[in-house]
Amino acid sequence: RSALALADRLAAAGVPWGCLAFSEPHVIAASLVQDLHRLPGPGTRASMSSRNKALQRTQLDNVVAQPTFILAGKVADAEPWLRAHLPAVVKPVDGMGSSGVQRVTTLSDIDELVSTRGGDGPVLCEQYVAGQEYSFEALVIAGQPVLTNLTHKTTQDQVHFVEVAHRVGFESSDPTLAQEAQRTLELVIGRLGIRDSVVSMEFRESGGRAVVMETMVRMPGDHIWEAIARARNVDLYEAHLNLALGRPSACASPFPYQAQPHPVAGRFGTCFLVAPRQGTLRAINWGEWTQSSDLLRHGERISPGTPVRPAESSADRVAYAI
Repeated sequence: RSALALADRLAAAGVPWGCLAFSEPHVIAASLVQDLHRLPGPGTRASMSSRNKALQRTQLDNVVAQPTFILAGKVADAEPWLRAHLPAVVKPVDGMGSSGVQRVTTLSDIDELVSTRGGDGPVLCEQYVAGQEYSFEALVIAGQPVLTNLTHKTTQDQVHFVEVAHRVGFESSDPTLAQEAQRTLELVIGRLGIRDSVVSMEFRESGGRAVVMETMVRMPGDHIWEAIARARNVDLYEAHLNLALGRPSACASPFPYQAQPHPVAGRFGTCFLVAPRQGTLRAINWGEWTQSSDLLRHGERISPGTPVRPAESSADRVAYAI
């Protein structure tokens, strides 16, 4: 609500040249401003789908490979379905950063989930899909992906799925999977009506197929966009701004988007530090990391003296490195 109110005030102060969503909470507000002022953007249907996992699942049903799912008003309502579809994953409809996402594998897990979170909702319940997790990023211009990138992901565990590492430029290691991901993304773009946007599609590889977990119409988080830009040696932030300002030709011509990735693109990525146990952060000793030429940038997300715990969402991570 606050993002929409602020966006409306800023847009009313003059004629905006462009508008883009920086992160997930901004997607709907940005889309409404884009529509009101006829500015480039992903489109309202795509934006609504980005913020509502159940709406997205329904639209993509029978279009791409995705998990079996149900929408429940609250966790307790999903108990019979969960018992028949173990292992399963429960996630908030409008969540982000793995917050509230939980895997249940046994009947005891379901009992504990219902006792602790039975009133949470609405929730999307999905049958768990085994397989390596990836994301596929693209700059989409007029419904066509111009730049694409395959990112290999590492998660802390298979309970809360907190992401702790990303390796971009992975298409150089697995071009066949990159082709499958692009084919799938093109189907998603067409079904959701994505027009002009940065898009990030998360999926799991299962039997050579890209099983879609979620698609977002904004820059990927976790500094992935910066890692891709460094791997490609291009300014993707300038390209994103040009797209939002209605300059599609400026997005495509100055940058070698269709060129092969950097020879060491697979070495670029990001990683995150997480607490091994509950306690209080005393200090982070980067040690010899800061002396390495491979370390491009790093930072601490919390200050010494802050309570920490094993990560259950992206917000629990304590530091990052690119």
